[in-house]
Amino acid sequence: MAEQKVKGWQRYHTIWVMLFIGWIVSYADRTLTGPVVTWMITNKVGFLEAASNPHALGGLLGSLFFAGYMLTQFPGGYFGDKFGYRTVVVISIFWAGITTLLTGLTGGLVAFIALRVFTGLGEGVLYSNDRSLVAEVTPPDKLGLGMGVVMGGLTVGLSAALVGTVYLIEWAQPSMGVNAWKAPFLILGTVTIIAAFFIRQALKPRGKNGSENFGKALFNLLKYALVFLVAIMAVYFITNAMHLNDVIIAIILTCLAFVLIAFIFIKKGHEVSPILRNKNLVLIYISYIAVLWHLWFYGFWGAP
Repeated sequence: MAEQKVKGWQRYHTIWVMLFIGWIVSYADRTLTGPVVTWMITNKVGFLEAASNPHALGGLLGSLFFAGYMLTQFPGGYFGDKFGYRTVVVISIFWAGITTLLTGLTGGLVAFIALRVFTGLGEGVLYSNDRSLVAEVTPPDKLGLGMGVVMGGLTVGLSAALVGTVYLIEWAQPSMGVNAWKAPFLILGTVTIIAAFFIRQALKPRGKNGSENFGKALFNLLKYALVFLVAIMAVYFITNAMHLNDVIIAIILTCLAFVLIAFIFIKKGHEVSPILRNKNLVLIYISYIAVLWHLWFYGFWGAP
């Protein structure tokens, strides 16, 4: 007897929509940095006004931000398995909203960079948990559709931030003047926090089958994030003091990733070595270099 398929709106549909919204706000938060920095350079305002080479500084900022969420991919996935994918997804979106809002309240270059890096560190864990959550709740025959719906939010967030950031700045200029660059961070940070509340409620486990370990998960993620923040900011200060070129910066940031991989092998090797040594996964990692290169080239510098 054939299994009867359940029709109508199901809980996994709600989770798809919530993750779609989560990706919109999360990717808008990370993408708006490029248009804001470009606007600052073009209009010679903000803390980039006094910079001797604002374009190089803007490029460095983008690299440091990228390094932030590059380094939390593994901790995010590891603690997602341990504390629950829902838990880490909700933490990531709240994290993005709070740090983006705080970015709009800063005025100095170092604080701006530190908060953007910290934003990336929190947003990075979304990558390693959203698809796991989709796979966990979605029927196998609808898994591809679910992934497509969820990842569509990335494109919407990217496009909205690239197109809309400058309009938000221009809208805020009459009232905020040279500080109008803060408006996108204040607005999107607030929107993201509101979205996070709705997402948290929608993803809340039902019955006794699930739990929310926000405190433990956040504590463990913060331990990694603070170490990475110190390391990345050290790269910034060294780069600034020694006037290192882009190639050297890229090598240093890549070395940080290899240090993390070495740490994983030493401390967690018995748990993750089968994954790290999987040849098919290694080929996927390599193939994504081109994808991420182009995505970030346009995502950071593709301001209108």
